[in-house]
Amino acid sequence: MKINTNDNVYVRLTEAGIRALDKHYEDLASSLRPLIFTYHGPQMEPDGRYRFQLWDLMNIFGPSFYSGCDTPFVDNSIEFEPPKEKEEYEKTMPSPVIRNRSNYRPDGGC
Repeated sequence: MKINTNDNVYVRLTEAGIRALDKHYEDLASSLRPLIFTYHGPQMEPDGRYRFQLWDLMNIFGPSFYSGCDTPFVDNSIEFEPPKEKEEYEKTMPSPVIRNRSNYRPDGGC
């Protein structure tokens, strides 16, 4: 099986997973406050799952995994969606919106 890190995956989050997700976005928001940044993170699907691109899932939850951890996913399961063509990724994954670029620095500084 070949998997691309841009493929969509679905997980059901445990309480530990919800805490990790909330902390990730709190940290992101606090680091971007000077930019007046609006970001729409993953929302729960009607069936109780969250959708991520695989790379984003690894980025957010990677630090939560260690021997003896409270697993962030119900049954430690990740569900993979069949891969889409590149054009489909661009349609389904919203880009962050920067509302005020007056403080923007390409080097990432504030």
